[in-house]
Amino acid sequence: MQDLSKFTAIGRPFDVRYFTNRLILLLTILAGIAVGFVKWNQGEVAETALTSGVVAGGLVLLAWIIGRELDPDYDYLPG
Repeated sequence: MQDLSKFTAIGRPFDVRYFTNRLILLLTILAGIAVGFVKWNQGEVAETALTSGVVAGGLVLLAWIIGRELDPDYDYLPG
């Protein structure tokens, strides 16, 4: 198999020392909790609310992963 690191960065590890990685981890958890709470507050069963929260968190993470894959050279620059 060819060395794919020349073409893609999918195999790179998730390092929590980077600010953006910590930020997306926090946003993923917050999105999951927020969506789960809203669904539960709307009268959904706990299992459905939990599933919706997990899916929402997964979608936030997936969107970030795709964005990083499309433009891996530019991290978030605060300020």
